[in-house]
Amino acid sequence: MNLALVQDGYLPAIVPPILRRDYVSLLERAHGDDMDFVEFIAEREFESQREILRLFRIPFPSQGMNPSQTLQ
Repeated sequence: MNLALVQDGYLPAIVPPILRRDYVSLLERAHGDDMDFVEFIAEREFESQREILRLFRIPFPSQGMNPSQTLQ
């Protein structure tokens, strides 16, 4: 999954240990309907980008955007 993200110009999506069960469960369910998994990964990507910006002390734009808006 992260390889596909990086190949498309995104950062790797970091899934913290506390969310691993959710990740695996959504991944298994994605064989039938992948929308919940896609939303989960979009949220993880969004949070990963925020974390990178925080680490480099770059202010995050506050335009009220959330990850689900990018999926529409």
